[in-house]
Amino acid sequence: MSTPARDARERPIRLYGSAGSGSAAVEAALAMCGLRFRRIDAATWKPASALAALGRANALRQIPTLVMPDGLTPRMVLQQAMRETWTAKGLDVSGLTDGQMSDNQFYLLFPNFFLTIHAGEGTFIGAVPHPDGDPNRCIWHVANYQW
Repeated sequence: MSTPARDARERPIRLYGSAGSGSAAVEAALAMCGLRFRRIDAATWKPASALAALGRANALRQIPTLVMPDGLTPRMVLQQAMRETWTAKGLDVSGLTDGQMSDNQFYLLFPNFFLTIHAGEGTFIGAVPHPDGDPNRCIWHVANYQW
């Protein structure tokens, strides 16, 4: 049985961008995920480019802009990228659902601690009172763990 993400791989993602606009990083990420894409040259400083089409896809005409085919969402791309990344690192993520690959679990332990966890990573942020006793100052402790 195929998934919407796999089915959508058959249709290319449209990437509006231009040389020097940052679209190269997006192109690399899409290629690493094995997603088909078509870069459309568009930029506000290039009047002969596909500026009108970019304006229909992004009213602010910002680049890079991705237009996903029907059935594919950025969340699905993230889930697939995370699954492939962790598998390439040798971790068995076959038992995790797509939602578990991308959904964060947040915990706020009142009043001074925050914890976020998702597949392969956890971050702890804590604040303790400053030694000088000033109630407007604190010391932040941040720890990030990846596995």
